[in-house]
Amino acid sequence: MVRCCCRFARVVSLLIGSLGAATAAGAQDISASPFTFGLFCDLAYSAAEEPLMANVLSDLNRMPFAFVAHVGDLGSPRAGSCTEELWARRLAQFEASENPLVYTPGDNDWTDCHDQEGVFDADPLERLAKLRSFFFASGHSFGRRSIPLMRQSDNPQYAKYRENARWDLGGITFLTLHVVGSNNGLGRTSAGDVEFADRTNADLAWLHDGLAHAQAENSRAAMIIQHFSEFLPVSRKSQTEARRVCGAPCDIGQRGHGFRQACRPGAWRQPLFSDRQAIHAQASGFRGSRN
Repeated sequence: MVRCCCRFARVVSLLIGSLGAATAAGAQDISASPFTFGLFCDLAYSAAEEPLMANVLSDLNRMPFAFVAHVGDLGSPRAGSCTEELWARRLAQFEASENPLVYTPGDNDWTDCHDQEGVFDADPLERLAKLRSFFFASGHSFGRRSIPLMRQSDNPQYAKYRENARWDLGGITFLTLHVVGSNNGLGRTSAGDVEFADRTNADLAWLHDGLAHAQAENSRAAMIIQHFSEFLPVSRKSQTEARRVCGAPCDIGQRGHGFRQACRPGAWRQPLFSDRQAIHAQASGFRGSRN
């Protein structure tokens, strides 16, 4: 039982996804077996919640996940989420994970680092550049066990987008897209608008590459992990991309709104994870039973 505030207890019930039964095997040994993974985010929004973050991580460490993913918001801007001091604390926690751990940014981690959010004399774009160098310097996940990650920055055309990652487990293709809240950085400054447009183009290219990779590898499904996508064209354009590449529609999973099956080449199925229900699904056919 996760010991934490009610907000995250609800999220845990939604976002601990199981593809088949849990297994104690290492991530490297599950390529053809059922496996379990965990997703969490939006924690420690105040100093008083730091012990709750530690409790959640401790509980996750007691479970043998194939991987866990932090889906953005390392804290809140007023509680230090824009500072390297808090980043260093989170990095140490991520590296201490017993399971491979992947992180994709949220808006509190850079977009909201400005005066209106109580972070004075900060520049979101400077924080974004620093965040990338701080958390995404490696081609592997965090954790005492790690998994290799393909990064979008491996393509020189997208060298700065190291946060966008992809990996394959159990016949499933997983990929992260850098999509955040606070209007995804659009509309506050002209420089931010340019960054938004460039990053959106990179996200769409990474989405296309990921779906094409899933098709080429005959993946059972592709799952997209991102912080937010309420208004972003990525969520609309992904429908077109999925139909073109996979011959199927595509749903985008996001924090606070459930994690869904993105694309099963050649066939459309119901969402793997619904908004308000934890669904346990068999990787062999994605026929989930709602609990």
